Amino acid sequence: MRKQIPLTEYIIAANIMQLRLNLNIEQYIQDDGKVQLVQNIVERMNIQEIFKNDNNKGRKPSVNPITMLKVIIFCYSEGIYSTRAIEKMCKYDLRVKYILNEEKQVDHSTISRYQKRLIGTTEKLDYKNYTNIN
Repeated sequence: MRKQIPLTEYIIAANIMQLRLNLNIEQYIQDDGKVQLVQNIVERMNIQEIFKNDNNKGRKPSVNPITMLKVIIFCYSEGIYSTRAIEKMCKYDLRVKYILNEEKQVDHSTISRYQKRLIGTTEKLDYKNYTNIN
């Protein structure tokens, strides 16, 4: 038979160390890192026109398409191509959490749908951004 412990005794414990975690993720991200490079490149790209037609189709996307593009480009630059591996990065890697900026957790099926949608627009992306550079 189990001995029932009152709630007042439950709090008492020996040798417990509480981990202090700073919730400001920016402290853990380097200023000159790959994260800022990806963010700066994507923010300079003129990609609003490409995604504006998708806003009136179906429901609102769970993650901003521009943010999703940042996540995918960053993960590709890290050598991660699988949607499940990208999902794991979104869950555990602080750099990707920084890019997501407190947006909803990304599912692998959402990443896959976004990649399929992005395939048809890559030529437009390349052409528009190439003309902006020149």
